[in-house]
Amino acid sequence: METQNPSHDPQTQHTENDDLDVITSLVNREIYTLSGLFVGSVHDVQLDFNSLEISHLVVRAEDINPDAYSIQSGKDGVLIPYRWVRSVGDIVLINDIGPRKNQSASVDEAYAQQDD
Repeated sequence: METQNPSHDPQTQHTENDDLDVITSLVNREIYTLSGLFVGSVHDVQLDFNSLEISHLVVRAEDINPDAYSIQSGKDGVLIPYRWVRSVGDIVLINDIGPRKNQSASVDEAYAQQDD
């Protein structure tokens, strides 16, 4: 009887397909702050090719809750730093964001209150 090394077990081994599954599973997820404010829906993710990690969630202007952000006409949306993500499940939970109503947001990092 042959014994398998657990690190070579295909059931537990991490693959590039796992990373792709994480990335694709984020698309279309709703984003909420820890205090329950709906921010918008994930349109895409931005990757940092140096670290090979997700760097930002991309939220298009038409998917953003106007109570969370006021988007200037002609702007595409906002980038939410992935370091602000606290949990991913049926929804994405991020740190509470500072007041953005009546402020302009572009494809730019959103302002968030960090607990770091």
